[in-house]
Amino acid sequence: MPRQIVEYRCLVISPGDVADERAAIVDVVQRWNASVGVNRGIRVEAVRWETHTYPDMSGPAQAKVNEQIVDECDFGIAVFWSRVGTPTAVYDSGSVEEVERLIARGAKVMLYRSSRPIPPDRMDLDQLQRLQELTKRYQDRGLLGQFSDIAELREMVNKDLTLLLGKETRELEAGSSGEVETAKRPDIRVKTSAAITDTPNGVTPIFVITVENHSPRNFFLSSVMLKLSERNGFWFKRDSVLQTPNAPQIIEPGDSYRFHILRVPSKRSMLRASYAQ
Repeated sequence: MPRQIVEYRCLVISPGDVADERAAIVDVVQRWNASVGVNRGIRVEAVRWETHTYPDMSGPAQAKVNEQIVDECDFGIAVFWSRVGTPTAVYDSGSVEEVERLIARGAKVMLYRSSRPIPPDRMDLDQLQRLQELTKRYQDRGLLGQFSDIAELREMVNKDLTLLLGKETRELEAGSSGEVETAKRPDIRVKTSAAITDTPNGVTPIFVITVENHSPRNFFLSSVMLKLSERNGFWFKRDSVLQTPNAPQIIEPGDSYRFHILRVPSKRSMLRASYAQ
């Protein structure tokens, strides 16, 4: 039976030193469409110059890229590692120009910086210095993501897509109808308990969070977070026992999901984390 789908065009932005990361982002988007998007009536098209542009000699290369794809995209995902890229007539690089054009018209850009080591043969001190300056400017303007390897980037993009498009879809519904029609609140019950598990250091207490779906329809769980009384929030990368990623998933009617936390961060570690940020 035909379904109404909301489609977004996502521009994949980067210099030429992160080809593997670009491919990973495209793969994450496709998998997100098949698992999360299909259940929410959303589809995301990953737009890249490699696949979505055609040769055009009527103007400068970046101007043609802007015309053909950048100005038609709804949001962007930008990745940097060791380079800023080649300067354009106006900006530090084509990637920076694409980020700025999206931001200038109110589109969201999720920007990530890789922290993996740069091999000596890939090191360009001028590019690296320009990138450090660019990163500092963007940190002063907004929130940046940082990842250590492609696996972590995949997890972050998957989670952040869900958060971003959930918000965007609600705003779209509000703008089209003048108000948001709220569905009946699902019966979702969250329970906490204590347990013990074997570790290399012996028997260790763990904190267990159980999410139960008592509704007659699927429930989408973005991720598990722990919010303390001091209003500090913690997002855990993996289940401490099963080692499965803390990733978006569907909980079907009558089913439940358990997440294990080996220990709750102490107040001292919270202060250290805040200082490190």
